[in-house]
Amino acid sequence: NSIMIVLAIFIGVTVLALIVRSLLFRFLHRWAQRTETGLDDLFLAALRIPSIYWCIAAGLYFAIGTSNLPVQHVTYSFKAIHILVILSVTLMLANVSAKLATYSIRKAEIPIPLTGLSQAIIKGTILTIGILILLDTLGISITPVITALGVGGLAVALALQDTLSNLFAGLHILME
Repeated sequence: NSIMIVLAIFIGVTVLALIVRSLLFRFLHRWAQRTETGLDDLFLAALRIPSIYWCIAAGLYFAIGTSNLPVQHVTYSFKAIHILVILSVTLMLANVSAKLATYSIRKAEIPIPLTGLSQAIIKGTILTIGILILLDTLGISITPVITALGVGGLAVALALQDTLSNLFAGLHILME
């Protein structure tokens, strides 16, 4: 009996969230058609798929919160939901930022080629920040991790000094 109630809450909240999402996207799509820029279309396209996952996460959150599971299981379930939401937001922001950089360079008509390396650097930076936020959410202290990454980065930079010099020279030539 309680399983049916929890299942009904999950389905009800998920369906309600999907309806609100659909109405919001319809409104935002109409608004985006009235603007001349393509940035709003870029953001709407990037939000379309992850927002479905966020609706399901909201349904799971309310269903688990109202269930009669032991407190420890509820806590772990909420952490798992938080992890999945943080990962989906991080991936969405990484993709949007790479597309935004491509769009900005094409719109400005700057003769700089946007290579796969530059997009990978943008995505990697945002993914690293997202992973650090995720570790902080899990209660893992990120200060030693950042310190170790700094020291490791310095060691790698010193070891690969000639290779990095050639890499940046190649990037400079590409920009010229």
